[in-house]
Amino acid sequence: MKNLFFLICLLSFISQIKAQPQNFCAKDNQGNKYEISLIQGSGKAITSTYTSSGVMKNQISGTFSRTDEGVYGSAIFVTIFLPNGKMKFLASYDSEGHIQELKDVLAGRVFYSCNNINSNKDNSYNDGSKLSFNQEKFGRNGEVQIGNQIWASENLNINQFINGDSIPEAKTSEDWVKYINEKKPAWCYYNNDPLNGAKYGKLYNYYVITDSRGISPKGWKIPTSNDWNLLSKHYDGGSIGSREANYLKARGKWAESNISEEQKFSNTSGFTALPGGYIQSNGVFMYETFWGLWWKSDGGSFLLSYDSHLSSTGNFQNTLPGLSIRLVKEDAIYRKRIKLEFERKRSVVIDTKKEIKMNGSQPYIETTEIKETEVSKLTLNNDNQNSATLEIYKNEVLKRTINGNWITINNSDGTSNVVLNYTIQTGGGYESSYKQVKSLFRITFINDNDILYLTEILDPDEKFYRKD
Repeated sequence: MKNLFFLICLLSFISQIKAQPQNFCAKDNQGNKYEISLIQGSGKAITSTYTSSGVMKNQISGTFSRTDEGVYGSAIFVTIFLPNGKMKFLASYDSEGHIQELKDVLAGRVFYSCNNINSNKDNSYNDGSKLSFNQEKFGRNGEVQIGNQIWASENLNINQFINGDSIPEAKTSEDWVKYINEKKPAWCYYNNDPLNGAKYGKLYNYYVITDSRGISPKGWKIPTSNDWNLLSKHYDGGSIGSREANYLKARGKWAESNISEEQKFSNTSGFTALPGGYIQSNGVFMYETFWGLWWKSDGGSFLLSYDSHLSSTGNFQNTLPGLSIRLVKEDAIYRKRIKLEFERKRSVVIDTKKEIKMNGSQPYIETTEIKETEVSKLTLNNDNQNSATLEIYKNEVLKRTINGNWITINNSDGTSNVVLNYTIQTGGGYESSYKQVKSLFRITFINDNDILYLTEILDPDEKFYRKD
């Protein structure tokens, strides 16, 4: 009976551990606090809102689920189902599988663990107001990773070049035309309304993006045509079935949103594209809520439209409008190579041989391991598909080839991983099935942005060293 009582107590204790909630917190500009509790064992979720003085305003109970999404199944989302709707979050995990933060894909607000909140660099909660690319802050809170690219999470909203020189504001349509005719840099708010600046950022003319003083902080740049192409192709862009524009558009901000499949896909990328319109060279503002246009470094544009599931491009060098700017991080050294080749060599035990031997008059069994040399060659290609190949050789004979895709991810502890995604077939004939598989490799850098070697997280004893 004592053992039975002990077992009951133990099971009760374990169930209590599993039911312990994970609490995540954020604040808004007014100091209101938002808290999310996820109770892992029961799948229950509780959302709470508190005033700046700590008084609870409301508390709503619901459920939550976790899903793996994204083109290669590399994005993990947590969806909370409440009586009045649902909330969707992009989840970041540490190496042990614990959730570190939840990013609201609609509002852009980031929830950190309430227990660890005081360890943040700014010792405060994060919210949408801090995801601002302005001259005060260019930190990681303003970034979003899409595939192997890191983009600013909102449009540029600064009024000076990197050297500190001011960029003039065109406060009227006449000012705008004047700066265009004089071929001088200038910016304006849509409809010359500062409130639009808070929503969309600033509109910049062609002479801003081509000025030698530069507008991009160190490590960032105005995107090239290839940068924008990679962004679109991450969502299999190029056909009407891909609908890649919906993954980029902010939810509920575009005109006639009901004509698209916005409710299904919108802003699952975290890019939060807004329909900020543009200003023509004659000073006329056009297409707010209908179009979003962003400069390319060569004077072309990247366009999203309210009535299209696809992105498109244009060249405005001769018409000289004012467009938004969305920065992308400079390519790391390893991203500038055509391909990266890694190799791991090790001895693998394939069998054992046992022999009876004598120690004087005493027999004993001696076991000898039979080994073979295994060489694994990993190739990461910097092509539009981010293709990857893993070849496994045994005694110099190719035994297996795995083809897939790769991305890099940044972890909350400052480390980075390569994620190799591929498909394996199990069974055969009518019994065959396919399974998506991931292999994670921790990156060790030779400097800030070049890879020295990779360590497979599930098999860390041997390293993949870069061959070049």
